[in-house]
Amino acid sequence: MKQMKKRISLVLAAVMTLSLVPASVLSAAAADAYQVLFEPQMNAPVGISFGTDMAAYGDTAAIYSVTEKVYQFVRFTGNNLEGIPGKYHGEEYPLYIGKDYISVPNASCMYGVIDKTGRTVVDFNFDWIYRPDDSGVAKAGQWNQNTYGYYLLNLNTKETSLVTEDTYERYGMNGYSFNWANDEWQVVDANGAVILSGAGKNYKISGSYKESIKDGLVAIYDPGTYQNGFVNLSGEVVIPTQYDRVGGFHNGYVLVYDEQNNAALLDKKGGVVIPFGAYKVLSDVSPDGLVWASNAEGTKVSILKVGSAPEVPVTPATAEAMPTNDTLKVNGEIKDATVYKIGDSNYFKIRDLAAVLNGTSKQFAVGYDAASSSVTATTGQPYELAGGELAGPAAANQTAAVSNDTILVNGSKAENVTVYKIDGSNYFKLRDLGAALGFDVGWSAEEGMFINTEG
Repeated sequence: MKQMKKRISLVLAAVMTLSLVPASVLSAAAADAYQVLFEPQMNAPVGISFGTDMAAYGDTAAIYSVTEKVYQFVRFTGNNLEGIPGKYHGEEYPLYIGKDYISVPNASCMYGVIDKTGRTVVDFNFDWIYRPDDSGVAKAGQWNQNTYGYYLLNLNTKETSLVTEDTYERYGMNGYSFNWANDEWQVVDANGAVILSGAGKNYKISGSYKESIKDGLVAIYDPGTYQNGFVNLSGEVVIPTQYDRVGGFHNGYVLVYDEQNNAALLDKKGGVVIPFGAYKVLSDVSPDGLVWASNAEGTKVSILKVGSAPEVPVTPATAEAMPTNDTLKVNGEIKDATVYKIGDSNYFKIRDLAAVLNGTSKQFAVGYDAASSSVTATTGQPYELAGGELAGPAAANQTAAVSNDTILVNGSKAENVTVYKIDGSNYFKLRDLGAALGFDVGWSAEEGMFINTEG
């Protein structure tokens, strides 16, 4: 894999000065689409690469000094912009801003990672580190003796995992990957079975922006016009092939571009959230719905809020539950649990977990108390199979509804446990169950999710 190199073309200069104009004095935006929170006015621009991609994400943006040829970062605090200490290079190599971390190059064009206080959390030893995802994991690589080394960096735990290229490519894609065969891209599952291709269709699978599969969508193009759009995993066209260029889906939204490289923002159904012409350049949407928008030079900047996304993320009333090929190992053995991905987290049936832990030191019995609408768990007790456990991977997307059922562990209500009802069964976040029932959940790039009850 060759390291991406982007030459940053920027205009305007000088030392940054910032003043904020309240949203109330700005032109009104559609209340059900987006709102303008603040409009910083500055002498130095927010960084723009390729004339289309904005060096901003979430509460953070990169400000470029043409005179010094370095970047500095600022954070939006809700009523102000505050500087983040440090100056970083990026004229020839891009920088990548994530939710909590930023991947930056040094003067030698080697990559490291800083947090939002400016503290270095990964030393500058990598040839590339792509944008840290919203869970704090970044894909990285090193060139050594005519071969590439592929890494997954867990920036929260400071774990660095050397992985195979296949594991690297599959990370963040719900266990799927893309395979080039018969002169086209195909989507394959963990066993190599083709689940989506352009064979016999009026579109081809695009090899770009593969991470969109995390939102259940895949980029496509029309082989006659080379216009771009998206299909779901069933091959149904969701966003028609009518855009000159598309980005990758982030948190349910995608950037699309016309032939003049103007940006617009669409939702997962193809609905227009921010239309062409409202702004020239847009950032990807963060988990809390923040978008940075600007003119072509990055000098006239607005900070937007998409739709009715809450200031603090809350559990939605319903969510899309997607099948995943992520595996679970218990004491080194793969288990056939039914797993759904909701957002960035894996959800399991509590009875599947009881079945795989039965006979171990972490076994627990499961029941249901109809009077209190509570799932009950009694630790240390054997589990009696009810039928239907460990049915294997789910077959299709489902609508997950927030469940009002609670979980009682040894008679006491477990707090901070998220529960979804899918097809009549309660599904729990694996780490929530681990915290409530006293077993440790681990993850590594090679093993995936694992529970070890033996020492």
